Amino acid sequence: MRPLLVIGALALAFAIPVSGQICPTNCPTVDDAELETLIAAVSASGGGVAQLAARAYLTCRPIIVPANVHLKGAGRGATIIRGSSLIHGVTEQGSYVGASIATVGSRNVTVSDLTIDHATCSRNSNGVAFMPASLSGAQSYDGTVCENGLITGVEVVGASGFHNYLIWNLRGKHIKITQNWVDGGTGANSPQEGIESFGGHDVVIADNTVMNVGGACINLGSAGVSESETNGLFVTGNHVSGCKIGVNLGTSNEGGDHWNMQTRIRGNVIRDIRSNGIRVGVAEGTQERALDITGNTIQDVIGDHAIGIYFQGRGGLDGLVAANRVDGNQIDNVRGLFAHGIRVMNYANLRLLNNTITGTDAEGIYLYNSTDLDIAGNRVELSTTVPVGVYSSPPGVTARIMVERNRIRWGSTSPGILVIGAQSVTVKDNVFSRTSGFTAGAVGTGAAACGVTVSGNVTWYDTPWRNLSSASCP
Repeated sequence: MRPLLVIGALALAFAIPVSGQICPTNCPTVDDAELETLIAAVSASGGGVAQLAARAYLTCRPIIVPANVHLKGAGRGATIIRGSSLIHGVTEQGSYVGASIATVGSRNVTVSDLTIDHATCSRNSNGVAFMPASLSGAQSYDGTVCENGLITGVEVVGASGFHNYLIWNLRGKHIKITQNWVDGGTGANSPQEGIESFGGHDVVIADNTVMNVGGACINLGSAGVSESETNGLFVTGNHVSGCKIGVNLGTSNEGGDHWNMQTRIRGNVIRDIRSNGIRVGVAEGTQERALDITGNTIQDVIGDHAIGIYFQGRGGLDGLVAANRVDGNQIDNVRGLFAHGIRVMNYANLRLLNNTITGTDAEGIYLYNSTDLDIAGNRVELSTTVPVGVYSSPPGVTARIMVERNRIRWGSTSPGILVIGAQSVTVKDNVFSRTSGFTAGAVGTGAAACGVTVSGNVTWYDTPWRNLSSASCP
């Protein structure tokens, strides 16, 4: 086995900043040239560790890391890559690169133990990027992808207001993004993303801290480029806060139908969010298959149309999704106009199981125009309006919704479970209790609801109420 080549002395000798300079005014800089020399020397020796010193490096050009090279700093806050606002992008293997650190179509690349500073000089670029080569244009990204890559122990401090991906994996395979710190530096909505992985197979995003991002703290899914379907995304143990969306997952039908398969979003802490804690969107003609959202904590989602977990499908429902599961999540304090704990719109084949939803300004669980749903074992408390609302069936489609074994505690004048305009809904074996003396029934049906079967429910309060089913559907 070839030993790693460590060239710490080279780094100390080479990268000497202009005295007193904070932001580069002349590009390329001395540090640009010396970093390129260092990395070229490590690569020419067959690979190894390019060890950076504990100081600030002032750069204009992307640092390109070739195959089998580990770009390693002296630690977060010790080694600082400070990017200039004077961006000099490069073309590498046919792909345009503007990121501060990037690798293109390479294997066995690691970036670790350093800080990327875009805030000081207001640099408008991506932070760390793992990118494919391009065959048919500088931004086609349709060539060889990165494999076996690792980004760990990296801090990225973003410049607010730009459409940047602070850590970006595009179509890479067997990629790990772990134990990083990302701060977008903004409390306002913008196209900025924290950690983004579009496409790719076997991608692990774990134990990162992401905060203050204009768009999604973590942005996932398929993209509108060649072969960008996903298979095996693992998003676990991250702590995200202060973003528009905590975790966003979507499919794309741009440039062909791209699916997501085998995504696991588990054990993340998501708090202080401006729009959606977790959002899942499925484009027409695509599928979201075998999605598992389990054991996440979502707190303090504040704003009009705020939602703890949001599912939205576009187009027809046939074959839209398969075996999607939302299990054991804690959603607390979702506030604002039309604020829901879980909202499901135009979606199919979904199970909401054993979730706890506490304190929403509208429905705890809101279901609209959806089919083949199992809502079971959830605890819904202190919804300002309806704890569980089932509204409308998709045109020409029977809803086939089961609402069973949930525990509901509420105090509004609305029913605990309300069914309006939906067909073939079963409401059974739920337990209801009240926090007030209002006399609304536990289960209510409204206009155009038919085939609603109500049985076995229990109320722990004195208001007279009967388990009555609706009329059958014509």
